[in-house]
Amino acid sequence: MAKFKLYPKIISTNIAEGSWAGGSILTLSGTGLLPRGGKEAVLVIFGEVGSQKSCAIVDVKYDYISCLVPDFLELKGVQTDLEVPISLEMGYKSENPVTASPLTFTYKSSLLATVDTMTPTKVTANTPVTITGTNLGTNIANIQVFAQSRSSVGRRRRSIPQPQEEIVPQPEKMHPFWKQFKTDSNGKPKWRCFGKNLANGCKHDSVVQHVETETISRSKRSVDHEEWLRQLEKEDDEKVTFEICESGSSEDCAERLESLDDRNMHSRRKRSASEEDLIEMAL
Repeated sequence: MAKFKLYPKIISTNIAEGSWAGGSILTLSGTGLLPRGGKEAVLVIFGEVGSQKSCAIVDVKYDYISCLVPDFLELKGVQTDLEVPISLEMGYKSENPVTASPLTFTYKSSLLATVDTMTPTKVTANTPVTITGTNLGTNIANIQVFAQSRSSVGRRRRSIPQPQEEIVPQPEKMHPFWKQFKTDSNGKPKWRCFGKNLANGCKHDSVVQHVETETISRSKRSVDHEEWLRQLEKEDDEKVTFEICESGSSEDCAERLESLDDRNMHSRRKRSASEEDLIEMAL
């Protein structure tokens, strides 16, 4: 039976340019954009290696990703415009979505908001204020002006000393090999030595200072931990399936349900271990 994998795909973006100060909402539209892990497993990156910034994720659904365009003012320099690439990493495997063409965003000085004057310069409560400048927007609902008194400018927070952590000495751990011998009052093995120390024995630390013991770590697998991971995986599967069947086409929904059935069947076969396998897992 042939199996198909649903790859995320970006079809369009709502904006391709904006102010150097960022702040615009970029929406990437497409299909299969909700990965396992949800919103926390999506990363949208602006710029090239060495000068990259992350686009803060606002929302992620099956058919779109929205994020807050980052501020690139510190990289502006003398440039007027700058086109930067946009890359995406999705899911625990950091997969890249399919795109018809490379995604880019252009920062433009002509779209940078600037303030030239404010009248009056001294205000009290409920005083009308007129601010002139460029690119201040046209939608009143999206514009906010904040006032701050001079006395509050530069006010430093009171310095609160960081609490000092008390260092509790940890007892020295002995290798299990030494526990089979008789020990002294410090819990360390007793040694018999030739010469002047014959009566009292030798110090354990001086005897084994050049001896290396190899410990082969073999941690047991926790059944509760594995069950918890399976429950998380099941919740992620149900969430993704709901998004696909609610927002996608009936073909995508059917394909998702069939893929989920195949995965559950494979998981049941994998968990049916023989008695020898169970003994090996318990060791």
